[in-house]
Amino acid sequence: DMIDDCDLYNFSDYPEDHWLWKNKNGEDRAIGYAGVRAKCYSVVCENSEKNMIKAKGLKKSLIKKEFTHKIFEDCALEGKEDQP
Repeated sequence: DMIDDCDLYNFSDYPEDHWLWKNKNGEDRAIGYAGVRAKCYSVVCENSEKNMIKAKGLKKSLIKKEFTHKIFEDCALEGKEDQP
């Protein structure tokens, strides 16, 4: 998807020791992202062990039990506020 709009992005090769470089997932690529608001997002990676769901202000146990990437996608793309 990003390649189609490559004129909008900076694909330069930053050296890995650059102070702006941050590689949270190592070699594992992100294949899906749904951001609802600041500090509230979901990232799906090729390796499902590296999937991340962040929701500031909520307990980690609640996030782990109740939240899925699908919920974030529905909220971000379709404007749904909650699941039935």
